[in-house]
Amino acid sequence: IINWIVAMALDMRDLPGSDAHDNNMQTNSLLSEFVGGDGIIALLFLFGILVGTYICTWELYYTGSFILEGFNGADEGVVLGATFSLVSFFYTPVYWQTSTWADGAIAMLQSFIGDENIYLSSMHGRVRNMDVYAVAFFTGFVWQSVPKVTSVVRTKGLQSLRTLVPNLLLVASTVVMLHCDPNLMLRSPRTMVHLISGLFAEQTTQMMLDHMGDEEFDVRQRWPLFPYVLLASWMMMTGSVFSANTLDAILLAY
Repeated sequence: IINWIVAMALDMRDLPGSDAHDNNMQTNSLLSEFVGGDGIIALLFLFGILVGTYICTWELYYTGSFILEGFNGADEGVVLGATFSLVSFFYTPVYWQTSTWADGAIAMLQSFIGDENIYLSSMHGRVRNMDVYAVAFFTGFVWQSVPKVTSVVRTKGLQSLRTLVPNLLLVASTVVMLHCDPNLMLRSPRTMVHLISGLFAEQTTQMMLDHMGDEEFDVRQRWPLFPYVLLASWMMMTGSVFSANTLDAILLAY
């Protein structure tokens, strides 16, 4: 997913309050303005993949079935991602920052309903090709994840939700840390991405192993996540009392 983010020229360091966000030119994208910047979109892509994969594994743990929809990330999603890379290779990543798709659709609509539609005219040049894919991605994530959670809760009860807690804590802790220190991803993008991915892999693979071994997935045994949650809680309560160098060193050691 990081390769796809790069292929679409998204800067996941460009978060609200960060130096990158303050120094960059304002984007003309409706979606970017709505969510708070391209950095937020990039993080939504990252967590959408991680949370979606965790929910599929979680469903497998309780039902014994790894259910993939007709259009899913493991099959069509990989082909689609490779297509992004090929398009970026031939047309450069700037292609995804243009608005050719939406502008073409708007022109077709205006030819039917007339050019006087103010709303359509205001969208011209403000819906990037990447925005179209982002909306489709987020819609697909909700469309696939919500029914899975609903189905498991209906058959296994509300107690099944407790095994979602480690993944939710990972996402929430990351959000808190980036809110307290918006420049964190700007200074240490590799450290943060590797740490997030490592913690995600630990909890997800353990759930897979517990399913195969017919053992209980104990949320209390997710000790590799504990320092991350503790660090985020401390930053939230104190407003990040660590200096930038100290925090970066702690995360690198972690």
